[in-house]
Amino acid sequence: MPWLSALLPSPTTDHEWQPARPEDKRSPCPALNTLANYGYISRNGRNIKFWYMIHALQAVYNLSLPLALFLAIPGYLLCGSILRMSLNLDDLALHNRLEHDASLVHDDAPAGSARAPTNVDPALLHSFLHACPVGHGFRLEDYAKIRVVREATLPPGKSLDAFHAEVSRGEAALSWLLMQDGKGEVSPERMNQWYGEEKLPEDWKKPERPLGLLTTRFTAAKVKNLMASTKHTAAEDMLPIKR
Repeated sequence: MPWLSALLPSPTTDHEWQPARPEDKRSPCPALNTLANYGYISRNGRNIKFWYMIHALQAVYNLSLPLALFLAIPGYLLCGSILRMSLNLDDLALHNRLEHDASLVHDDAPAGSARAPTNVDPALLHSFLHACPVGHGFRLEDYAKIRVVREATLPPGKSLDAFHAEVSRGEAALSWLLMQDGKGEVSPERMNQWYGEEKLPEDWKKPERPLGLLTTRFTAAKVKNLMASTKHTAAEDMLPIKR
């Protein structure tokens, strides 16, 4: 949508990476935090208007308009201000709105807390990166295995509900679709920069063609099937993940 770029320029023309300051708001989503760190949305993570978010998702990650809307609308409806069509990034940390337990690199919300941590958990990041099989990058089936193992760390009798399970599979699918090298693999170095440092990886280019909603949903469904087929063997194949 070229007209959207013209009407909604980025909050700054300076797109050099800058780490978040202590007073800045950040979310449990590395993809959005990365946008803020480069100034494609407000660097302070505050009062991000809906259409600015849509524009940034399209400009940086080359998401189609339907996919960008599909991803953004629930966040604004469940966590933001509907009247002002805005949100602060840390609003997305409100527990069990969109945020969920068993995140790949973020710890669960403490008991009784209204919000989940927004800082990357070093132990979880280490376990995630070291779960990459030797000799190749993360494949889609590896993301599925890691999700199985991470969810196995939930307390006995607790599991993700259907909505949040779908959200978590969508996150895995998007990570793979956006970061894979064209041969179906994602290097741990890329994931360390994106998940761990909240940077766009140095060797990464956004998809040449817009990433669409149907492709993403189809890939999330594949993650679900892969998880179902590996539930009984994944724990033996992967490194332990922090409990």
